[in-house]
Amino acid sequence: MARKRSTTTQLLQPTPELTRQDVE
Repeated sequence: MARKRSTTTQLLQPTPELTRQDVE
């Protein structure tokens, strides 16, 4: 769930924090 949400947020607002969570 968190991963899917992170991807959606990344598309809307690409931030280093979101990208880091996705990678982890």
